[in-house]
Amino acid sequence: MVISEVMFNPEGTDSPNEFVELVNLDENPVDLSGWRLSDRHSIDELSGSQMILDPGGYAVIFEADYDTATGLYRDLLPANALILFVDDNAIGNGLSNSGDTLFLITAQGDTVDSVGWGPETTPGHSLEKVILDDCISLTNWRPSLQLLGTPGAINSVVGREIDLALDSVNVQLSAPPREFTLSARISNVGVVATTGSLQVGEVVMAAIPLLEAGEARTITFDWEAPPATLGFYAFIVQVVAPGDYAPHNDTLEVEAYIPPPSLALVINEIMYTPLTGEPEWVELLNTTASVVNLKQWRIRDQAASVLLPALDLPPGGYVVVTGDSAMVNDGSPDLAVIVVPGFPILNNTGDQVTLLSPAAAIIDAVDYALLAPTSPGRSLEKVSPLLPSQDSSSWVVSPSSQGHTAGRPNSAPAPTGQPGLTLSPNPLQINRPASILTLQYATPFPAINLHVTLYDLAGRRLGTIFNGGPVPGTDVMTWDARSLDPVRFKTGQYLLVFQARDTGSSRRWETVERLILVQ
Repeated sequence: MVISEVMFNPEGTDSPNEFVELVNLDENPVDLSGWRLSDRHSIDELSGSQMILDPGGYAVIFEADYDTATGLYRDLLPANALILFVDDNAIGNGLSNSGDTLFLITAQGDTVDSVGWGPETTPGHSLEKVILDDCISLTNWRPSLQLLGTPGAINSVVGREIDLALDSVNVQLSAPPREFTLSARISNVGVVATTGSLQVGEVVMAAIPLLEAGEARTITFDWEAPPATLGFYAFIVQVVAPGDYAPHNDTLEVEAYIPPPSLALVINEIMYTPLTGEPEWVELLNTTASVVNLKQWRIRDQAASVLLPALDLPPGGYVVVTGDSAMVNDGSPDLAVIVVPGFPILNNTGDQVTLLSPAAAIIDAVDYALLAPTSPGRSLEKVSPLLPSQDSSSWVVSPSSQGHTAGRPNSAPAPTGQPGLTLSPNPLQINRPASILTLQYATPFPAINLHVTLYDLAGRRLGTIFNGGPVPGTDVMTWDARSLDPVRFKTGQYLLVFQARDTGSSRRWETVERLILVQ
């Protein structure tokens, strides 16, 4: 004779809805006359109109004031269940919701079964025995799967003996960048000895040795992350045991940090002098053939620092980071934007923008105070993504008609390295929003003093486009033709004279290009 179910914490008022269920596991009927139930404070004698419990039969013991015709369990009690009562209006001293122990005592005074519990059971669910003829171990008891339990019927948890649980997974980088050692702690929270396997995704990584009920063990194995992701990579570790009835505790999502190489992400464009009402921003570019997860990457300037959220940036993908949601509504449907509260204020007079990996390694940095100043509405573009960001020749003021190339390839192509000058567009419209001339040049010198002037075909000097230095010997510059004097500049052909003088010697390099102006 065993205690098979206890309802100690019904929903609402406990009394008179607490109950205890017994099962006769013997081959013979058992007369329960004179049998008693006891908790730690009080003992009750059982009574009923019928006291004989048949082999395999269930008996349900209620408080003396429970009404079987109208009570809470009237629709659950099978017709063949034996209904018994204790001799007062409480089982024991009242079955405590915070923890108690219950004893089943024969008429001769022998304790034949007992059960103890803590406060874990959800209100309205009984405590049920999994294997009826097993020991009194707490691992053999579980909350009922159905509300109100199963008084007088087969327990809802019967057949749920096997339960391996994955408690934790520790991930350690063993051989950069992708080889890891994983340590998984596994507990047998079932009621029988069980074995199984450890998997990452669908791949079996290690065997789980036979674990006794209540036993736990840490299993270590090696794992190599796939080459598809850099930064934080999330994956599933799971235990698999045939017949495991509780899949909710079998899996954990864990993360491995895959260190990115230098310049895996680069600062590709900076807008620090936007037009009034428009946001400042920094564009990042993924230069690798892998996805880069931006979780815990950081952008900082000389005064502030912000963390980026978890976003998978595809190979060759662009993302614009800003503190202003207006960037999201700029009309570009494919523009990837991260709006980060507290985004640094980029000083117009100069600032240092730094990109740091989750491991706080500096991946890219640029001090734009050392670069050519921009005008309102124009960004700084990198000539080529892998050029050193601290080199002034790696950056140009955006020649794009829009003033920037947020979320798309930069408008300034990399110089060829051969001396030359290219004008684009040519012909050039004047007095239009898009009247921006791009001058891409390469000289034989690393740094130059530059003088660029415009003449008509009669040789009359009409204006100076640029006069100053030193500037990079290879670069891209722009000329704004939106407000030309219509008296001097009419549609027609002009000569652009480009004169470069080496800052380290007296050597010069000059060229003349024909420029056509149109309305």
